[in-house]
Amino acid sequence: MDTEKFSSMSITKILDKALDTHKNSIWTSAPYMFIYNLIGLIVGVVILIVLVLGFGAFTMFGGFGYNKISMLEDIASPFMYTNITIFAGIIYLGIFSFTLTKKVGIVEITNKKLFNKRADIVKVLGVAFKNIPRILSVIIAGTILFLPAIIVFGGIVIGFGISLENNTMHFIIGAILFGLSFIAVVTCFLTVHVFSVQVAVLENLYFFKALKRSRQLVKNNFWKIYGSLLISTLAIGAITYSIYSFFGVILGIFYLILMASGIETEILASLAMIGNLIRTPLQLILSLFIAPIGGIFTTLLYYNQRFKKEGYDLTLRLEKMKETESIIKGEEK
Repeated sequence: MDTEKFSSMSITKILDKALDTHKNSIWTSAPYMFIYNLIGLIVGVVILIVLVLGFGAFTMFGGFGYNKISMLEDIASPFMYTNITIFAGIIYLGIFSFTLTKKVGIVEITNKKLFNKRADIVKVLGVAFKNIPRILSVIIAGTILFLPAIIVFGGIVIGFGISLENNTMHFIIGAILFGLSFIAVVTCFLTVHVFSVQVAVLENLYFFKALKRSRQLVKNNFWKIYGSLLISTLAIGAITYSIYSFFGVILGIFYLILMASGIETEILASLAMIGNLIRTPLQLILSLFIAPIGGIFTTLLYYNQRFKKEGYDLTLRLEKMKETESIIKGEEK
């Protein structure tokens, strides 16, 4: 464990360290992402089939008091809406749990690299799935906290729909203002809770405690954290676009060479179609090598906030000194 790893850094240094950490762990993080996505796809398909069949059977045989037969009554029944709401809620929790739990593995890999420990793919997957209940608790707590905003904005939508129904220009202006306001609220909410996954995994916190802990780390540094996340997002986007553009240029040059060689138009059209079919899975594969950078950056930013606000770097250095001292004493004996 190098002591120079544990000190407050600028955003530029954090991004550089994130790229360096990613480079050193790419053959762990990329396979992890692939295996996790594959497992998630299989489990998701199975769950979706079970939910669809179960939902249909549950509704058909009187779920929540629903016992109507007529199609018109089916649509109008409040019990139908209740069932749909429950079904949508389950899908929502499943999607967000899958997305955030995937980040758990990246947090674990980054943490291992930071402390000069080996990250095993199987163990990383185990940590990710082990933390599903903890991540699910964070999602539920975050949904509850954001619920008032959903209610308020929902009321605004209904109000706009009624009052501006016959005024197209006012409706458009209102819709734009509403969209910008909603984006601003969501952005603020996500920024102050950006470290929720790191806190849940590395500090073993659940529900509102994890969200509160994230807010404490962001407190008084909101705009700096927001700017850091924006910069990292733009940087990762630029890297992704550059790689995709590079392959696009290669395919374009290859296509021009084929055109110059006098190949028939029908064959060229077929090759172009094949190229487009190949490009999508190729981009998906490349995303496995790029996507971990964001999670690594956020984890390093989490540690950086602890260094700045709590002097956690001094604690780590002290632990390192004690560990070294114990080793020396053991060798002397």
